[in-house]
Amino acid sequence: MKLKSNSTALNFHHPSLCVSSLLAASLVAWLLAISSASAALKTWDGTTSGNWGTSANWTPAAAPVDGDDLSFPAGALNPLNTNNITDLRVASITFSGAAGAYFLTGNAITVSNGVTSANTAGDNDLNFVFITNAAAQTYTVDSGGTLDVNANIVLIGGFTLTVNNDFTTRFDGAISGTGNLSKSSLGIGTMVLGGTAANTYAGTTTVNGAILQLSKTAGIVSVPGDLTIGASDTVLLATDNQIANSSDVTISSSTGLLDLNGNLDTIATLTFNGGTVDTGVGGDLTTGNITVNASASSATISGTLSFTSTRTITVANGTAVPDLLVSAVIEGAGGVTVNNIGSARVDFSGANTYSGLTTYNGDGFFFINNASGLGSSAAGTVLEKDIFAGTSSSSPSSLVVNGTGIYFSAFDS
Repeated sequence: MKLKSNSTALNFHHPSLCVSSLLAASLVAWLLAISSASAALKTWDGTTSGNWGTSANWTPAAAPVDGDDLSFPAGALNPLNTNNITDLRVASITFSGAAGAYFLTGNAITVSNGVTSANTAGDNDLNFVFITNAAAQTYTVDSGGTLDVNANIVLIGGFTLTVNNDFTTRFDGAISGTGNLSKSSLGIGTMVLGGTAANTYAGTTTVNGAILQLSKTAGIVSVPGDLTIGASDTVLLATDNQIANSSDVTISSSTGLLDLNGNLDTIATLTFNGGTVDTGVGGDLTTGNITVNASASSATISGTLSFTSTRTITVANGTAVPDLLVSAVIEGAGGVTVNNIGSARVDFSGANTYSGLTTYNGDGFFFINNASGLGSSAAGTVLEKDIFAGTSSSSPSSLVVNGTGIYFSAFDS
């Protein structure tokens, strides 16, 4: 039995969210009001204590104020330090030097121009009560060290948080708000969404570089909205039910991969521009309708696919042969309606067990390359038009041919 997601949809009538637009507007106004002349670079030396509010802990000797850029170099004292300043709104936070090992904690903080982890080794942790991202910005991890963001993050104003990481970057808090999350094409490292609290941000999750690993506790949502997977990019599940049931998932490139890694998940719809879904051994993807856009590379689905009710697979004609290859075992109480456009070709090669009606209503080709390719056949098969081909052993037990449908019962794949 599949685990069910515990995520709660955003309630836009909740009092705390009704004022979000006002908060966003005030924060943006604050950003615009800060001139470049007012911002200062404050470098941590920690000579007196671990408190940010102590002037002697910084160079120059003054506690941070709104608009400052904060720098944390290697070798400073008190790397475990505390933001004891209320409502501090900084421009940026930067870690640098030969080693990390900073652990920043304390009061909530607002950041407008990103976080950079440029140390060449070690790990840095952001453990504030929460971080508010007050503008579109980038978290960069590109010099050898790693970054763990344990703080909850609030994405306001519909802004996008972009993560450009060549080395592992973790987000173990809850990400909320109205913004988007994007993994940059400039980063080749793994980005991890982990922890025990669900992400609820309203925007899209876009993966444009390397691997996004979904590692929250099973049943706790990592990706709450729509998900787009780009070229040579992978979304990898480490536990069950990491993508919200309402999410529309798009693989936008022939080299994109959704890898369930033996886990279970449920999504709303699945769209291919080439690319691959692989559930792995023991994995199972429950999805709604599937759309395959024209591509020079076949879209492929392997592992196990579940249809709880009749699903429509719509396939456009590209230059790939076939346009869609489903080697996955299709199971469930649902049926399958295949709509091919032009001369598109769909191949089923799994030992399918679904029990619903199979309807082929396409203009191209539907090849069945397994004796059980049409499922249990209990509900029969309807061929509306054009070419439906199968092995002699995959002949439907109940076949209705309408219009111009042609069935070949001795196709040799």
